[in-house]
Amino acid sequence: MERTEYTPEVLDGTEQTIIVREMPAEKKIVKRRIGFFTGDERHEITLDEGIEITRNYRKSVKKGASSGAYFGKEIFGKILGQRTCVGIRMYYAKREDGSPTLVLTGVQTNGDDLYQGILGQEARLSTPWVQHPNLLNSDSSKKSVSANRSTKIFTGNENHLVTLAEASQLTRSYRESVEQGEMKGAFFGAGIFRKILAQDGCVGIHIYHGVHNDGSRTFVLVGIDEYGFDILSGTLGQLSFACPPWCYVFGPLNK
Repeated sequence: MERTEYTPEVLDGTEQTIIVREMPAEKKIVKRRIGFFTGDERHEITLDEGIEITRNYRKSVKKGASSGAYFGKEIFGKILGQRTCVGIRMYYAKREDGSPTLVLTGVQTNGDDLYQGILGQEARLSTPWVQHPNLLNSDSSKKSVSANRSTKIFTGNENHLVTLAEASQLTRSYRESVEQGEMKGAFFGAGIFRKILAQDGCVGIHIYHGVHNDGSRTFVLVGIDEYGFDILSGTLGQLSFACPPWCYVFGPLNK
């Protein structure tokens, strides 16, 4: 085995020689971009765009299928607070009972997962959460209203932490259940999470599954308050970097 060095393509005009790993010289070298993500990527969309994308998803799945997942603001703060983190990649995952979930990991500017750092998974809530109907999760013409705000559901401090071994098993179970080439997850820059979470009354983010008009999958992000109401009048996020092709192929969450 020999150590192979190369000078990868970079976007800031500089060159940086790095060693990928030890490998036979005759094998193809996989190049990694340096300094691609900044955290300030544009992800904002309008409510009407979010409505269309989530409606497409509901039409593509059986009635009663999971529409998405909730994550409290604390887990985003922990992941994004890591020194080299510029965003979050969310991976599709599957529990032992077959139910869908999501796994979150921080991402560095070169696109590498911070899989040895803080990881998050959709929390199992002690009190079942019944979504309040609105145009992102139903075909009702009514949007979320201020009624029924008597029971607080979320705090923002829910325990979403998961170990690397657990997260790897969850994402592996999903990959083994779908065809090769299917979307595995997507990257969002740190800025969109911070903007959503900075809204008054926001305690977390509701991550909706979505489908574009061309059939490709995506996510829609919207803030959520402590009563479980989506903040439809605020910032919504989408326009993610889907995996594939924007994948980190060396980490245990994606191999």
